[in-house]
Amino acid sequence: MITRPLRYPAAWPAEKEREKGIDVLIAVDFVTMARDDRYEIGILASADTDLAPALEYVAKHKSMSKRVEVVAWRSQSARGRLSVSGLNVWCHWLDRTAHDAVADLTDYGL
Repeated sequence: MITRPLRYPAAWPAEKEREKGIDVLIAVDFVTMARDDRYEIGILASADTDLAPALEYVAKHKSMSKRVEVVAWRSQSARGRLSVSGLNVWCHWLDRTAHDAVADLTDYGL
């Protein structure tokens, strides 16, 4: 488990605090682990479009020859998924039942 410090906006607590830098860390790990041949299939479980360049880089970089897939939540409010232009990236759609089955309820607070 890797954590990053929270950033508190001026309007806090009315505006929610945010964890900064996690998307960049995930993108770096996704690319680095592909380059180091640490996986055959890379699956990103996020709809954060900041991760799209990492997904595209691994998917299109021929020397890595990695398969990439994504996981996304299917609900009334969340229908987005990561994709790569020109490639058919498989999406594992998860609903509330699937979410509840894999939910990690561990409190990772320090």
